[in-house]
Amino acid sequence: MNVRQGGLLSVALFAMCIDKLIQLLKSFFFGCRINDIWYIGCLCDADDIILISHSVTVMQNMLHLCDVFAADLSVQFNTTK
Repeated sequence: MNVRQGGLLSVALFAMCIDKLIQLLKSFFFGCRINDIWYIGCLCDADDIILISHSVTVMQNMLHLCDVFAADLSVQFNTTK
């Protein structure tokens, strides 16, 4: 399904998808945490996502997980920004 940018459903659908991605990253313990309480491995603002990791290996795992997640939902990330 294609959703037009700026459409009424686009914000709600994006939020649902991104929430699932954040929960998936947290469940694999990818990204940074503060005192094992606060998860800060994925920061989101509007339609931007920032991945934060303490090592290159973990970052690669996070990127792979995002790639698989996007492929499952037929979502494309713009990696040139």
